[in-house]
Amino acid sequence: MKILALDPGLAITGFAILEKKSNKIDLKEYGTITTFSGEKLENRIFKIYNSITTLLKQNIYHSVALEKIFFTKNVKTAAEVLQAKGAMIAAIGQAEIRQKEIQQEKINISHYSPTQIKKSIFGNGKATKLQVQFMVEKLLDFEKDSLRQDDAIDAIAIGICHLTMIRNYQN
Repeated sequence: MKILALDPGLAITGFAILEKKSNKIDLKEYGTITTFSGEKLENRIFKIYNSITTLLKQNIYHSVALEKIFFTKNVKTAAEVLQAKGAMIAAIGQAEIRQKEIQQEKINISHYSPTQIKKSIFGNGKATKLQVQFMVEKLLDFEKDSLRQDDAIDAIAIGICHLTMIRNYQN
């Protein structure tokens, strides 16, 4: 089972490609998609769409897991991130059409709150970023502090959360 996990953001979107083989989680690739605040909003959203489309074309995915947008007091920022997330969902829809054409299964889309992600990774929905990073590195057998990109770490955590939720659902 191969999944794409996304931590939506307009300036920085984290992504991770994970594969579950029996009881082991294998991190295939991770990184960030960056846009710059000086660019027009539509160009930034198009860059995110294109980048996600490219990731989706590289593999056949069983699932895509995304973090739910956490609304803060800054409505403008939340609206922009929601637009970026919409571009991601459009790219997923396009990939699903392609997968159907080659007779592959439907792409399942799941959304997880920050609290759900933290609880599934650390056992506490109020865990700090450092606690989540520590557990991600431990679960994937990485050296301490070897993962450096916060948004990519968040995407990895989203993917692990998703795989945990699927395992719990199947049991």
